[in-house]
Amino acid sequence: MALLGGQRALGIALTAGSLQLAEIRGSGKRFELVRTASFPLSEQRLLKEPMVAGKELAKFLKTNGFSARQTVVGLSAQCLMFKETVLPKASMEATASMLLIKAEREFSLDPASLSLDFLAGADAEGGQRIVLAAAIRERIEQIRQLARAAGLNLRSITASALAISNASGHPNILYFGDNGAESVETGSQGIRRMRYVSSGSTMKLGANKDTAGTMVGELRRAIALARPEVNSAKLTIWDDVGVDQAVVEGLQTSERAVEMHGEFYDSVSVNGASPEHSAASTALALCAANPRLSGIDFIHSRMAPKAPSKFTSGRIWSTVAAVVVLSGLAFLVLDWQEKAAEVAGLRQKLEGMKNDVKAATDFVSRYKKTSMWYDKRPNYLECLRAITLTLPGEGRVWASSIAVRDDLQGVLTGRALDNKSVTDFSEKLKSNHSFANVIILSIGKSDGQTSEVPFIISFSFHGVE
Repeated sequence: MALLGGQRALGIALTAGSLQLAEIRGSGKRFELVRTASFPLSEQRLLKEPMVAGKELAKFLKTNGFSARQTVVGLSAQCLMFKETVLPKASMEATASMLLIKAEREFSLDPASLSLDFLAGADAEGGQRIVLAAAIRERIEQIRQLARAAGLNLRSITASALAISNASGHPNILYFGDNGAESVETGSQGIRRMRYVSSGSTMKLGANKDTAGTMVGELRRAIALARPEVNSAKLTIWDDVGVDQAVVEGLQTSERAVEMHGEFYDSVSVNGASPEHSAASTALALCAANPRLSGIDFIHSRMAPKAPSKFTSGRIWSTVAAVVVLSGLAFLVLDWQEKAAEVAGLRQKLEGMKNDVKAATDFVSRYKKTSMWYDKRPNYLECLRAITLTLPGEGRVWASSIAVRDDLQGVLTGRALDNKSVTDFSEKLKSNHSFANVIILSIGKSDGQTSEVPFIISFSFHGVE
């Protein structure tokens, strides 16, 4: 439901240490940015006391003149997980079932602990391209409790960078926020692909030139490796932190034009309000005015199970079961065909690399002869060793599982004697220079039999100095 004339909408961008707020007023295609503000909110506070924080947010909104109740909340790509796949064409119910199977295979966490939704692109050869998005279900519930306590009508929870891309009409963007740099790119099939690029890429004004150059190189490599087929498309930068101009100039190449947004949003006038540091929150407010701009919605997901119809019959259920089975078989056949094509391509590539392989084999042989002079463990082992040394010796915290991706972004699950032990352990990780972006994703409750509490912590590992 869109806004009527003169009605207001509120956008809230959730960052590592605050809520970025923007309120718009208007209807149809024209809006006015009324006011913006920043509400301090730590992750620990959101995890432990969402209702109390919500009541404080309600007072903050009233004190600062915010009157909108229709609200959309946006999450950083750092707090989300994305997987791209190709599925055969099928009904919405069958597609949702296949994506649930895909989630069980692709994500390290139990799908029951995740909130899921998806973006569908144009039809591809033999099927349809899909981007599966996942968020921690406990985090979504905490945001709902916060909004409820603040007296807000929460219309959706989406990805902030995706909201910026949809609201601005720019299909390829690089967004600099408090959590780091995020990209949204549109591929050849029209599918929106989101990626958390780097936490160290928010190069603010006055940054050291050598450091800026290093971060520019990191950004260019990450974007090029992530989406090679769209490297020639224009990239629009949206900035909520005050990025150094040297970063923008460093991203410019002869193949790809890079520009800072200058017009803000075409549909939003900014008379009397400052748009600085409010690109994400304003885009989210536009999503509240026009829900189609959200793209994904973790509280009204198309993958959520629907209530059974009152007029079901054995024939209807048999038909649905047949569709699901046939769609699943088609999915397996398509997956097998993809793997077979990949194997054929790799064999052809290997055939053309014989000379390179021989040269590499000779090099490895020579290198092994000198290996006795070196002792360097893989970064994965260094990461496990660093976490082990950080765990308290008195046995108040212990790890259950550790998942580390190729880019050394990791998730640690474990148990502790109490919440304070989890917080203390998180602070020790943050003080260790080998780790960055240490975030407590959730702290659960004890099962009643013991006082132990489960927890989940995400991190980035930079290696041992």
